[in-house]
Amino acid sequence: MIALLLIAALISQGIPLPVSETGTVTGTLKTELGTPAVGVRVGAMAKPESVADAVGGTALASIAETDAAGHFRLENIPPGRYYISAGRVDFPTFFPGTQLMTAGTAIQVKPGETISGIEFVLNPVAIRPLDSGSATPSLGFAINIGVAGGSKVPIYSAQGFAAVQLTRTSDGAVSTFPLASAINVTIPSVAATTPEYRIALQNLPEGYSVGSMVYGTTPITNSTVKIVSSPTAGARTAVTGTISGGLLTVASFTVGSPVTITLVNHPPSATNPGVRVTGSAPTAEPRSIYLSGVPGIFYSDGSFEFSNVKPGRYAIATPDNPLSSRPLAASIVVGNQNLDGVELVATPLLPKGIQTPTALQALGERSPGFTIPQGVIHGLVLDESTHQPIPEGTVYLTGHYGSSRSLVPDGRFEFTRLLPGSYDLEVQVFGHETIRRTIVVDDEDVTLDLSAAPIP
Repeated sequence: MIALLLIAALISQGIPLPVSETGTVTGTLKTELGTPAVGVRVGAMAKPESVADAVGGTALASIAETDAAGHFRLENIPPGRYYISAGRVDFPTFFPGTQLMTAGTAIQVKPGETISGIEFVLNPVAIRPLDSGSATPSLGFAINIGVAGGSKVPIYSAQGFAAVQLTRTSDGAVSTFPLASAINVTIPSVAATTPEYRIALQNLPEGYSVGSMVYGTTPITNSTVKIVSSPTAGARTAVTGTISGGLLTVASFTVGSPVTITLVNHPPSATNPGVRVTGSAPTAEPRSIYLSGVPGIFYSDGSFEFSNVKPGRYAIATPDNPLSSRPLAASIVVGNQNLDGVELVATPLLPKGIQTPTALQALGERSPGFTIPQGVIHGLVLDESTHQPIPEGTVYLTGHYGSSRSLVPDGRFEFTRLLPGSYDLEVQVFGHETIRRTIVVDDEDVTLDLSAAPIP
């Protein structure tokens, strides 16, 4: 406690702490579409000791800005517990992806420690300030998406995350909304003008196209959404247009009336050898989906599908999880018949190169349709000089995402539910040299006996 008070006193006097007495936090910030959130402010905020402190506001111990890949690095953070926040000061998003500070995860920063793998998704409300100076209200309406024949709505494929994009023709301002069965759209209604928006569907899977667009019961047949303000507050009327290339034109909308877009799926006539693999995620959150590095289709109801799969052993993973949920995974064996009902489970991280196609693995002794249990890394860290367990320290495992474990008093650590693949392991112990290893996980659990050399 005395040490912390001394650190606080130094900070209050503007005296920087030595690097060895501060910590670093690194991570990645993404948009809800899974793309990098570029040029966004990220900060480390000390966890308030009381509700009164939270209401009064807490200063940021470190501030940074995300780069072109959405990466951030917060340096010179004094020891303590911190919330990592991103975006607007008045409406920040807290790690692991919540607008409520008390629902955020506080991380413990220790002297000389680097915490990596802090990845979360920026809530759209935290991206830019509200247009508080305008007296003109925003216009909200719903877009309902369906597929002819009652098929499921695809939200991810090899083309990426599907989306509805509205582009204001007057200045090119773009509003993008992730594709879902129902989308709530809010766009500004500009006074004394007739704003026009061009609407398009992006990244539809191969074989899918827009079949029709309807406002209420009125077919829409042009290429621009034109919003006309009415003398009567809140009143809007719809005008018929035409559809061309998946684009939409309408004169104005009645608040609350939905636009219905129906997609058509044209399966390829040629058939490739292989079977179909299907399954589901525990929840219907938007995710990408890969089968040993090859993307499949993820649907709005949380189900997924891969086509033309040859016999072999495969890893299924969701490397992009826009709502900051843990990635999901499964390790399966595919034979000559369709494999349905594969269930994905949460995993702390994924191996390196999970989005890179890998060579087909033989069935081995596993029967087709078998789900292979995920791997475990068991570890023990000893002092190289005394050969005694080291009771305190942090172990980091990174691949696609990262995870950490604190050593228990007997010097042990464990990482569970790991897909086969390559991971980077790092052990940091005070007063000892850092241990770094590349670990390959296969069917069998991995047991590690590690020795940390004292720093001379």
